[in-house]
Amino acid sequence: SDRLLGKTGILVMGWCAVVWLVTLFFGLTLSWPAKSHRVASWLSLLKVRLKEGNYKINYDMHHFINDVS
Repeated sequence: SDRLLGKTGILVMGWCAVVWLVTLFFGLTLSWPAKSHRVASWLSLLKVRLKEGNYKINYDMHHFINDVS
């Protein structure tokens, strides 16, 4: 696969990986609970409130999918 990319392609893919890691770090930092020393607060990242209405379901699903991926 290195033959197909060339030096420029490898450089571009390397920078894409660096940008992806930075955005991953910031995303986890922003979504992490404030009191992260409790396991229950970590599990709150994965909860989806299905009986709370469409707005909260959409909000929770957005955060759940982002945190899992």
